[in-house]
Amino acid sequence: PLSQDKVDLAKDFAKYLEKLNDLNKIKTGIDHIMKLRNQIPSSYRQYVDPMFNQMLLPLGKSKGEDIMNYIEKSME
Repeated sequence: PLSQDKVDLAKDFAKYLEKLNDLNKIKTGIDHIMKLRNQIPSSYRQYVDPMFNQMLLPLGKSKGEDIMNYIEKSME
């Protein structure tokens, strides 16, 4: 089940992904974070999406345009 602990772990996981160089592993990690996000009912997304953006945008900035585009597409 969804919990605050899982969301907190996702923040740490996003920081871990910044240390990786394998784009496929980074994308898989982003997919796992998005799977967690998608468990949150859409009526609450306006409140939680800024937090997910805050955890993923630094990853996109550090890994380049391909990852940034992947994150943006995943957030749609």
